[in-house]
Amino acid sequence: EQLARRLNQAKTLITTRSIHSARDRVLHYLRVIAPPNTKNMILDRPLKDIANDIGISPEVLSRTLGQLQTEGLLTKVGRKITFGKLFHNLSCNDSCQN
Repeated sequence: EQLARRLNQAKTLITTRSIHSARDRVLHYLRVIAPPNTKNMILDRPLKDIANDIGISPEVLSRTLGQLQTEGLLTKVGRKITFGKLFHNLSCNDSCQN
């Protein structure tokens, strides 16, 4: 079971890194780690580690999260993310590849 989980995580990271847009990488990552229709979640890892996993710099991750907040897709306070109504209704482009 643990091996299967690790393999799935590795597959997700490879898929995420193949997405060109930082915005779509972040959206894809959040869609994968957040259960469907979740309203809130706590990031269980530092942004630096998440950024490294998805192949962007921490600064780009922070800026992208700010952009998504400006767009009304989410609100981030510390490590807590609250998804806006539009987040789960967002049409899928690269961010929904699995």
